[in-house]
Amino acid sequence: MTSLESVLGPEASVILMDNAPCHAGIEQEFEDRVIKKLPPHSLFLNPIENCFSVLKATVKRQLNIIADR
Repeated sequence: MTSLESVLGPEASVILMDNAPCHAGIEQEFEDRVIKKLPPHSLFLNPIENCFSVLKATVKRQLNIIADR
C-alpha cells in the first residue's frame, strides 16, 4: 500500500493536482483513483500559489534590506 492510499483510505477519492513537473506520471501510481488536473495558469484555483507569493515577496524584501547595508 502506498503512503497516499494509507492517508486516503480504500474508499473512492478524487486527487486534484496542478501541472507541476513533479506530478507527471502520477496516473500510473493510482489507477484506481480519479485524478483531475488544474488547467494551465490557474493561479486562482491553486491556493498554494498565494503562499508562494507571500514567501517570495518576503524573501525579496529581506534580500533588498541586506543588499542596502
